Amino acid sequence: VVLAVALKLGALIEKKLPGIKVVYTRTDDRFIELRQRTQIANESNAKVFISIHANANASANASG
Repeated sequence: VVLAVALKLGALIEKKLPGIKVVYTRTDDRFIELRQRTQIANESNAKVFISIHANANASANASG
């Protein structure tokens, strides 16, 4: 879900803001270590960083 949202958001940004360069930490369904993600972000010298997350818990009693 998160990857699909990120790819759609990136495409929308590129379409609506053609001067903006979008850099993804991943474009396929594989795990990227946090260290690698921060390295990609830092090397891009970005002025804005958007991080999209979806968390889950197997417990039916979880809340918050």
